[in-house]
Amino acid sequence: MNCEDEFPMKSHGSLIRTIAAGCLCAVLLIGCVEQSDDTIVVGLSADITTFEPGMISSRDNSNIARHIFSSLFALGPEGEHIPELAHTLDVTEDGTGYIYTLNEGLT
Repeated sequence: MNCEDEFPMKSHGSLIRTIAAGCLCAVLLIGCVEQSDDTIVVGLSADITTFEPGMISSRDNSNIARHIFSSLFALGPEGEHIPELAHTLDVTEDGTGYIYTLNEGLT
């Protein structure tokens, strides 16, 4: 008896489909695990390399950092500055510097 008699080609296809269906079910059921209320699960296309705002150079890192850190101002949909940590931005008289006035209670 050879291998073809013992395992016909038709059964290989069924086996592969069964394994694929099992894997799909396992992946789908992972999301059914009970999560605590204070947990956020985020799917990303790459590993996060840093949480240091000054060192971020990738979009994935930047997207996560935006949800962790506040900035002085945010950029609005029309390109306008929206106050976050600072409530005013003034340019010095000689035009070479900026003066940010921070919101109360920040240290």
